[in-house]
Amino acid sequence: MKNNILATFVTYKKLYNDKNTDVYDIISEFARYIILKEHKPTYQQALFPMLLEKYFDFKIPILVLKPAIKRIEGVTLENKEYKINYDLLNNHNTFTSIQDDSIQKTEQIISDLINFISIKSPDFVVTEESKEEVEYAFRRFILDEASNDPLTPYISAFIIEKSADTQYTKNINLIREGHILYNGLCQNDDVSSQGWKDELTIYLGTEIIFHLAGYNGTTFQQLANEFLELISAANKQRILIHLRYFPDTKVEIEKFFTTAETLFSNNSVIRPGETAMISILKDCKAAIDITNKCNSLFYFLEKNKIYLETKNDFYAQKYNEFNLESKEFAGTPEEKNIRLLSNISKLRGNNITSDYSKSKAILVSETSSVLDYSRIYTQEKQSLYHDNSKNTTSLAVNLYTITNILWYKLNRSLHGDNMPSTINSVIRAQIVLSKYVNESITEEYDKLMEQFKKGNIDKDEIASLILGMRRHSSKPESIIKEGVDDALALICEKDINKFKEDFELSHYAHEELKKEHENTLKQLASVKEDVEYWKSQSEMQQKKGILYSEQAKLENLKEWLTNYTNNYNTENTRLKKSIKIKTIFTIALYVIYYIVIVICIIQLGWNLMESITYVLSIPPIIIPFIIKMIKPDLSLKVWIHSYENKENYASAKKMLETYQEKVTQQEALVNKLTLELTK
Repeated sequence: MKNNILATFVTYKKLYNDKNTDVYDIISEFARYIILKEHKPTYQQALFPMLLEKYFDFKIPILVLKPAIKRIEGVTLENKEYKINYDLLNNHNTFTSIQDDSIQKTEQIISDLINFISIKSPDFVVTEESKEEVEYAFRRFILDEASNDPLTPYISAFIIEKSADTQYTKNINLIREGHILYNGLCQNDDVSSQGWKDELTIYLGTEIIFHLAGYNGTTFQQLANEFLELISAANKQRILIHLRYFPDTKVEIEKFFTTAETLFSNNSVIRPGETAMISILKDCKAAIDITNKCNSLFYFLEKNKIYLETKNDFYAQKYNEFNLESKEFAGTPEEKNIRLLSNISKLRGNNITSDYSKSKAILVSETSSVLDYSRIYTQEKQSLYHDNSKNTTSLAVNLYTITNILWYKLNRSLHGDNMPSTINSVIRAQIVLSKYVNESITEEYDKLMEQFKKGNIDKDEIASLILGMRRHSSKPESIIKEGVDDALALICEKDINKFKEDFELSHYAHEELKKEHENTLKQLASVKEDVEYWKSQSEMQQKKGILYSEQAKLENLKEWLTNYTNNYNTENTRLKKSIKIKTIFTIALYVIYYIVIVICIIQLGWNLMESITYVLSIPPIIIPFIIKMIKPDLSLKVWIHSYENKENYASAKKMLETYQEKVTQQEALVNKLTLELTK
């Protein structure tokens, strides 16, 4: 049989659709097929996981596989070897027909996709190699695996174009449904367990919070609301899942609103594609409106029991072995992202599990770098364990993944039409395609503004282009079948003239668009047209940006210095304690030594002890000299202060001195930049 993981997912879902069938019965059908296909009298128990992977690309936990095979009539286990009685083994032709039908449907989807790409992309050449690339890209897309594959926009456009065919969309969704069931199987320690039974704290990233607030459109808000509904269901009997956000996230949100206020006050042009910023600034009449929206957002979070994390001892010594932060990221834009993951790592501690419900803490984010770093750390951690059959849960997942985990764990029905929106392949395609469109528009906008600054484009022309861009930038719900060709053209062709043509076609037909055009001109007019002024303004903004970045870096360094100061103070206290104990011990030893001599003199008499006393006085004098000869670096003083050479103390002192120097240097740099700006 040809390996086809997509078809296997479909088969799994179709078998699951039998409401009288549990997980073990489903897996037993896969195992039965393998036994009949191989037709051997015996099988080593350890061989079966490899056979499942060979035929179906499935990696089933042995704890699930063993009881599943046990249910097959005619199969007995003796001395870790399965013996097969083929007379008793039922040949279920139903499984074969389901699998064959699944393969046919998935291969047809891949074939249609290849034809679609070959029509839409003139550069695409159909070869065996390109077919494999398409299949691989489609697999990653449909299974929610992160991918920046150049074929991704075409896959999204294909799914949207096919959305009118409900049966076709259903066939694609079957793959996603089967994938959820399979992932639930692999990420669940006890497949027979139903409901949520463990405490878990879920930390939300900025994008997720903006989704909940509706800043990124109705589609994202719908997905986020479904997530909240599942949380409520899990907490119905008692509160098991807690929602939190880190202080870093709070700071990021506040900075976003501060930027919005600056844009409003300066009547600045908003970059097309920045959906959240546009949503926040919409209908604002004064700067206070933006402040009120920020306050309303935090009130909304509290109302929905999403609280700010108050834990403040993440840099305590007990967390050192779980720390993921490093000097490499200090002062970089990625520093905050690494710190978020590091916090999750510290909260989990030594807790290793393949079951997300038992992971104690998890971060939900849509930031690509966060998810990428999480994947790297998870792989590194996984490599430390010899048993690679057991997965290690990621520190961070996206909204799709956490929703699907909750859905499976809560035993929500995957029968019928009552499905989470995360399963809907069309919604997934709309989200991905709109992301590519907005990124492409933002890229072109930045290029245009550079040309405008250089004086190569006049105000009227760039205003029309910006208006055209705004009309094309879109939220997921705006991406429909009729617009996929335009979307692909924006992503792949990158023809800025299209924006101008679109504007010119619509400009005189819409009074609202006329007003928007006039407003854009006013915004652009607020900046003097001469190149030198643009340059000076650009340089000023650049300097402000550098100053802001360096100030943020200084604050981070001060935070680190505080943590390392605390560590040093702890070690310094231990040093002083060690010196005190060793000093007292040394003095006491000498005192006791001579007291014993005096007592002996009193009790035995000086005549008897005179010669002995002379001899006993020699060791305290000569022993230090002998030690000095053997170990020149060792002395009583060195021994008393030996704690200073301990790794913990030396490391704490070194880090303190390093960051004291860094803070001093950074303060000098910030003062210098501040002085330059005030001149």
